[in-house]
Amino acid sequence: MSEPAAASAAIRVVDVAGSHREIGRQHGQAVQSLAPMIRAAAERHQAEVPLPAEARRARLADLRAALERHSPATLEQIAGMAEGMDLDPDLLFAAATASYLHDLARAGHPGPEEGCTTWAASGTVTQDGTPLLVKNRDYRLDHLPLQIVLRVRPERGIPWCAVTSAGAPGVYSSGMNAAGLAIADTHVPSRDLGPGLPRYSLMLHVLEEHETVDSALAYLASVPMQGTGNLVLADAHGTLATVECGYHTRAIVRRAGAAVVATNHFVSPALADAYIEAWPDAADHSRRRYAAVQTALAEAAGQVDPAFARALMARHDGPVGSICVHRTPERASETISCTIFRPADRVLEIAHGLPCTSAYQTIPVVAE
Repeated sequence: MSEPAAASAAIRVVDVAGSHREIGRQHGQAVQSLAPMIRAAAERHQAEVPLPAEARRARLADLRAALERHSPATLEQIAGMAEGMDLDPDLLFAAATASYLHDLARAGHPGPEEGCTTWAASGTVTQDGTPLLVKNRDYRLDHLPLQIVLRVRPERGIPWCAVTSAGAPGVYSSGMNAAGLAIADTHVPSRDLGPGLPRYSLMLHVLEEHETVDSALAYLASVPMQGTGNLVLADAHGTLATVECGYHTRAIVRRAGAAVVATNHFVSPALADAYIEAWPDAADHSRRRYAAVQTALAEAAGQVDPAFARALMARHDGPVGSICVHRTPERASETISCTIFRPADRVLEIAHGLPCTSAYQTIPVVAE
């Protein structure tokens, strides 16, 4: 494990409102000083995709068609951000879809090392019965200075906030709305993928249009998914769910109370065989984190609270089993945040940086 990085400064909170085009424009204007960094990251992500240019253009056209039909809001946000930062919207669109293109080309081409550990608990598992949804976001360190909390008052729909990346559309990691519905994702390299909605679009529509897990699950069962990931949901009533996302198949687990966990593999029989090991030890790394969280939640049943979450998500267990992931010479990514969503209180607590060294901030979903 590398030496811990210094604790990061407070995360930036960006407040936006209006139509999706205006939301994107205000987002872009607020982070305009980061435009050179966003452009460099976008160009790097594109350059790393091991697909011929013609194949890449065809895949992007298929994705754009799916978004035009099922999530024009995503494309409107991208167009608005491009206007606000004076960047090419095609560059932002290609960057937002780079992970999907990587997964299409996985065979023989190891992709970027992406992780994330997410869980939710409520009912008899938590100390006071109220729900928590928790996520460690493991990503490239160049995204740490781009990480923001975006708070949105849409022209139509429910106000929501997201832990996301500057220049990225929708909900690019996790979020919660003013009704107390929280959602987070994890990436799963998969063979079951296609031109459906990416997770950041799915999560955008969940937060803007739904107040409960059951309502969100009905939506998620009805729309085409790109695949390549898991979603974890919790609402203010304590209902929890996981959704394993495939293009052809999806697996949904709903629980009223108890706990759910997701890392970077599929556990359902329906999708387990679709998993692709993207880099050496990836499967072992994901399964060990999954087991560690499951065991910790079971052992602490009735005592789980935000303090427990902060300690669990800062846990180290060597280069393969750590929940708090540090960059090594062999691994470019690191845990760049831990977020604890408290749906009943409509607030989130976030450590901007490694959760073992970074202080937590408490941020309300809606600006006061």
